[in-house]
Amino acid sequence: SKEIYLSNQKEASVIGAAILGAVGSGIYSSISQAQENMVSISNLDISNKGGEIEVSERFEEYERLSKVLKQMGGDKR
Repeated sequence: SKEIYLSNQKEASVIGAAILGAVGSGIYSSISQAQENMVSISNLDISNKGGEIEVSERFEEYERLSKVLKQMGGDKR
């Protein structure tokens, strides 16, 4: 089974803006470096909740849809 991680931040757009601001102002040299230092994640423990299959199926559907959307137009512009 795949490990699933969740961001501990409640407001994704706010942390995204903060990350871009930190990179733009030179605090961090890259977005990935800023993410590593500014975003905390936790492993979703689904072992005792009986939802592992449902979560895995939803994640697989997300991955499939992401690929389809990229093929539909994201890479053709």
